[in-house]
Amino acid sequence: MVSFIWFVIIFFVSRKYIYLGTVFAVFIIGPVTDLGMFIFSPIINNQLPLSMRVATILIGCHIIALGVAVVYNANLGMVPNDIMSVMIAEKTKFQFRWVRITYDVSIIVTGALMGGVFGAGTIVCAILTGPLIQFFMSMSKKFITVFITEKVID
Repeated sequence: MVSFIWFVIIFFVSRKYIYLGTVFAVFIIGPVTDLGMFIFSPIINNQLPLSMRVATILIGCHIIALGVAVVYNANLGMVPNDIMSVMIAEKTKFQFRWVRITYDVSIIVTGALMGGVFGAGTIVCAILTGPLIQFFMSMSKKFITVFITEKVID
């Protein structure tokens, strides 16, 4: 539901961020997240040693950041949650990393005020994801440019 609300706001504020993948993501992100939780919860949980949980969080943050950067640079259409950070950064001219950290922390605070729970991993991801996305954006842009150029030439 939150993705749909963000989608409507983005639609009226700046449609240039909406692609086919964005529309698809509005409806698929919830079920895919639930499926991922169903598959990985028995494997990755509080029973793991602390070092494994920390490694899992750090690897997960890198995977998320790389995925967001690649999808952004490929112009496939990002999920509305990610578009909000990009849109705010572009409109305010603040560095993406700081906008994303602020955005993620505000989502955590909103969730906590509504009775949700969060742990250290959530805080770590909120702090790491923005800077990692910004780092991967330039790298993935070069990769996508080369990949697309080679495919077009072939």
